[in-house]
Amino acid sequence: MFNSFLSAFLNIFEASFSVKYKNTNMKQNDWITQGIKISCKHNRSIYTVTKNNNDPKAKWHYMKYYRILKMIIREAKNQHYNTLIAKSSNKIQMTCTIIRKETGKLHPTEQIPSILVNNEQLKIKKL
Repeated sequence: MFNSFLSAFLNIFEASFSVKYKNTNMKQNDWITQGIKISCKHNRSIYTVTKNNNDPKAKWHYMKYYRILKMIIREAKNQHYNTLIAKSSNKIQMTCTIIRKETGKLHPTEQIPSILVNNEQLKIKKL
């Protein structure tokens, strides 16, 4: 009963005060298509239904849908990155850029600072 009230309240609230989100990561996620976005929303709705439900068929349906969506996302990423590598003039550099983007290490590692003490240069060790 509370969930139905909450969903009705949120629908009215979101319709009244629509928030426009600024998506800054779209350049990084060019592989996301409109179909993948719709499928992710559907996956989320299935998850909310099965979260507090003990029906094994519903949970099986969610797991099957989740696995299929995961494979589709993986294939979309592979196709996008393969086309980027194929169009690139420096394939090794593009591969390294893709790896850094996927691992979240877009910025170069910080240099370890050094300190001058009595005209001697000391290096600080990272823990």
